[in-house]
Amino acid sequence: MAALMPPEWAPQAWLWIGFPHLAEEWPGWLEPAQEQIADFASAVAQSGQAVRLLVRDDANAARARQLVSDKVTLERRVYGDVWLRDTGPLVMFETDGTRAARRFGFNGWGGKYLMPGDQDIGAELARDAGLAITTSPMILEGGAIDGDGTGLVATTEQCLLNPNRNPAMSREQIAARLAAERGATLVPSFDDPDIIAGQGTAGLEIAEQATELGLTLDDVLVCCSGGGLTAGIAIALARLAPQ
Repeated sequence: MAALMPPEWAPQAWLWIGFPHLAEEWPGWLEPAQEQIADFASAVAQSGQAVRLLVRDDANAARARQLVSDKVTLERRVYGDVWLRDTGPLVMFETDGTRAARRFGFNGWGGKYLMPGDQDIGAELARDAGLAITTSPMILEGGAIDGDGTGLVATTEQCLLNPNRNPAMSREQIAARLAAERGATLVPSFDDPDIIAGQGTAGLEIAEQATELGLTLDDVLVCCSGGGLTAGIAIALARLAPQ
């Protein structure tokens, strides 16, 4: 195996976080979004984890510095969306233990959100961090896959096999490419209806908590990620909502 994808809970030298800066992406909510990201960055830094907060320009740097603790390092970068889990470099461990970056193609989540800098920010961060970069033409957002550090990588066909990502590649070809370039030994599908339905237990728990607090489902905002989890929660809440 050429390289291994570490799990998200593995020790990290630092964490990159993007500071919201596009008013059109956060209509009416830019300042609250900046405040929440700043609180998040400060909380992580307070734990002892090194944090590098990306800011777009001088004005945003000044705004961020007012909001974050002095333990957070600011970096001026050109980027659009703050979702660096998708646009940033994917860091691997080579067989000798050194870190290296993998870069796949990025097309704005299938052409939905094309913002200046998002196609280049991953390579830029990796280069300035001194990471050797290996590139692949396959379209892949970093958040489309997850690994446990043993060589197992989980993904969803809904994302990688979508015609707006890799229309010329089959499921087998995508799995083989991930195995070769991400150090994966198995790429199972998480689009099985039973698996998605099983994730709906989170939706049931949310509904129960809302009821205990005297809230209706219309009062609940759920922030989550992952295709199966999101779909499962949506299905559960939809079935519980009054017709």
